[in-house]
Amino acid sequence: CLAYLERTKRVAIIGDFVFEATAIFRLRTMVARHVTSGETMAVSWLKETAGLTRKHAVPILEWLDACGCTRRQGDARVAGGKARQFVDDAPLLEDRDS
Repeated sequence: CLAYLERTKRVAIIGDFVFEATAIFRLRTMVARHVTSGETMAVSWLKETAGLTRKHAVPILEWLDACGCTRRQGDARVAGGKARQFVDDAPLLEDRDS
């Protein structure tokens, strides 16, 4: 069941957690917009912005690094190689949700 939901992009499995796909993809877009504006992102920014605990924020940060949205630079994250793509694809995600 869970594999089907992941294949059909209804959920995203990140680490040991299952997230609603639309919410996690919107969060990725928000992060991509932040880092492509030249800002760095700390764990605290993600926690405060998304209302997450560190328990959930750290696996999401690792997922953001793995998908190319961000890359770790010391204790912060900066724009990864695909960050601009996630910003540019955002209207497509928003249209699909309507």
